[in-house]
Amino acid sequence: MEMITLVLLVCSILSRKVYAYSEQCFADIEDPYAYFGTKTAYYSSRASKIITEENCTPTYVWALIRHGTRYPSSNFITSVNKLNILRDEIISNHKDGRGKLCQKDLENLQKWKSSLTVELDDQLTPQGKSEQIFLAQQLKEAFPEVLRSSNKDTVLFQSSMAKRAKDSAIAFSNELLGTNFASVDGNHITENENILHVNKHCPNFEKNVENNPSTYKEVELFKKSDVIKNSILDISARLGYKQSLPYDSVELMYNICAYETAWDLNSRPAFCAAFLPEDFKVFEYLNDLEDYHARGYGSSYSEKIGCVTVRDMMMSLHNAAENPQSTRKATFHFSHSEMIVPTTVKLGLNLDVEPLIHTNYNRMKSNRKWRLASFDSFASNIIAVLYKCPSTNGTRNIVSFYQNEHKVILPKCTTNPCTLDNLEQNFNDVLDEEKCNLKFCYESQPLKTSSSSGCSVVLNLSVLVSCIVLAYFT
Repeated sequence: MEMITLVLLVCSILSRKVYAYSEQCFADIEDPYAYFGTKTAYYSSRASKIITEENCTPTYVWALIRHGTRYPSSNFITSVNKLNILRDEIISNHKDGRGKLCQKDLENLQKWKSSLTVELDDQLTPQGKSEQIFLAQQLKEAFPEVLRSSNKDTVLFQSSMAKRAKDSAIAFSNELLGTNFASVDGNHITENENILHVNKHCPNFEKNVENNPSTYKEVELFKKSDVIKNSILDISARLGYKQSLPYDSVELMYNICAYETAWDLNSRPAFCAAFLPEDFKVFEYLNDLEDYHARGYGSSYSEKIGCVTVRDMMMSLHNAAENPQSTRKATFHFSHSEMIVPTTVKLGLNLDVEPLIHTNYNRMKSNRKWRLASFDSFASNIIAVLYKCPSTNGTRNIVSFYQNEHKVILPKCTTNPCTLDNLEQNFNDVLDEEKCNLKFCYESQPLKTSSSSGCSVVLNLSVLVSCIVLAYFT
């Protein structure tokens, strides 16, 4: 009898804890969840400081930078009216005695309205411009020998044709080289779609990956899983609905929450109150899962696409080392998520032991390496820095790599620190123009993109290990 009483008491305490947490006002949370895959604000993913090589002199900086925080696409903007309907329904539900939002969150929801117009389609936001200015400041401080005296003759700026990428390049270059260095009407920023927007000009990728339903098989299976169903059921009940909301409605609330968080990190977006931290993790995993198979290690096209940017990086580093008297001291490419992710794959970074699939959320929700919020946020960047370092034989060239200002070690680097010679030996395929080009975009026999097990064509030993693990668990 005493044991039963104790159990009931513990259950009562636990239930009160759960209820109290679900009733907490989102508006009052000091440190709300801020990780939304590719819609994550840069300040949530960057390192606190760039760690440079001691006793070495930086001589060249190469960077691939994603555009800053943007507004949504026109398709999303036109669907915002549905959020007005959801807002009114949620308020009505609570007036009828259903739902668990606190009064302050309800008031925020009642005041919510969108100022989005189709003219803002995919444009850079003020926050996105600030991110690029901030990144330029950080790099100038970390590598003063290279960047503080730079000018239009010593730095190459390239961008895709997209306005948000160009505007990012303008904001960054003006901060780096001085106000009014570049403007919309006239600047020294050149366009390079062949490196910075490959997916937009690759028919085979569009046909066999982007428009291929099999690419999204794992995503669709995850949407049908109990993990997603239970999350949507909890969200619906929290908002006062008698039945589960359609997936599209919850996704719409999640995305406006993500965008508004990125636009202003100090805000408490009204629709974010619909989600608890576990719900955020579920939807974050879903987005990571999609990119894994569309642009990451789950697609055999990723290394091919990433090869063109890595080739540019390797050629730039090689030329800088061979011609130390050259005036060119830095290269900055402004691009998109569609290039950041494949470049990450080609470099071998953020690879987990097992691939992301719809059944392993619980194992990978907290400690996976493939987490877009950490390496593909707005204004995300991959930076390679060539250093001249002292050695017993005089000097040697080493290369350090950074993701969002975090120093990282490439798996293919077998020396620590990574020497340029070692790097060239282990990435010799990208230096071979016959092996690293865009022919795959137009080949009549496109690359196979998936297999029945859910693994891609094996690209390297690490992915082979992933496939073996997947076969074991399935």
